Order: sequence, then structure tokens, then C-alpha cells
Amino acid sequence: MARLLPADYEWLKAGKADAADLAALDQLENNARTVENRLLQPTLAEADEKSFRGPLELYLKLLWLQAEVGAGGADVSGSADFAPTRAELDVYDLLSGQLGQVRRGFEELYATSIPAFNESMRAKGLLQLMTVQEPEEPRSEAVPEEDDEDWPG
Repeated sequence: MARLLPADYEWLKAGKADAADLAALDQLENNARTVENRLLQPTLAEADEKSFRGPLELYLKLLWLQAEVGAGGADVSGSADFAPTRAELDVYDLLSGQLGQVRRGFEELYATSIPAFNESMRAKGLLQLMTVQEPEEPRSEAVPEEDDEDWPG
């Protein structure tokens, strides 16, 4: 199985990090993989997602649901001309709840696990993981309306 953080792992090993540091990185990777695997199933083969032997995870389930209730997608004709059925709404509620759980796991990873790992590594003078933040919503600045009288024509 490929590591999510191979360069970091090799860097820590090369820097003669102790076993506790490598174990902390393994734990962090396991936490990240747990969140990722709830969204995306592991790639078992490079092919169409229908050829995977494992169950589809949340991302593809949401895509297929969107294809069913929307304009379609792939080999699903869709039903954009009709309201979603009760069953489709129930599936949406189920998947939406699962998405909320995954989001909480992701937020826990970024709010607690990664900062704790980085603090431990910083204290030892070792590599810290770089994180990204969601972009802020753009500010909506009111555009002054132009006077129509100034418009030629």
C-alpha cells in the first residue's frame, strides 16, 4: 500500500527520527486515510469504477444519485423533468448524514491531529506538514450603478 506521506516518512527516517516520531506519522496517516476512504474507495485497478470489487464510497454514491435525479450522467438517463422520488430523497438524507460525519472527521484531522503532530515535530526541530485552508468567501462589493444618461446612444 502506498503511503499518503512518503516523502515525509523518508525524510524523518533519514533524519534519524526516533520510533515514536515514525509511529506518530503512521497514526496521522491512518487518520487521514480513514477520512479519505470514507469519500473515495481505494483504487483496486485502473479502469471504469464499475469494475472495482470494493463498495462505492460516498463521492461516487453522490454522483450516481445526482445522475438519477438530475439530467443524467454516464449510462443513467436521469429524471430532471420529475421531482425526486421519496426513495431518492431518503437516499439523499442518508448520504448527507454520512457526508456530515466525514466532514467532522476531516475537520478533526485539520483542527487537532495535524496541529498536534506539527507541534511535536516543531519541538524536535523536525519537518512539519504544510496545510491548506479553505479560501475565504469573496467580499461582495457593491458596484455603483452607472447613470444611463451618460451612455451614448
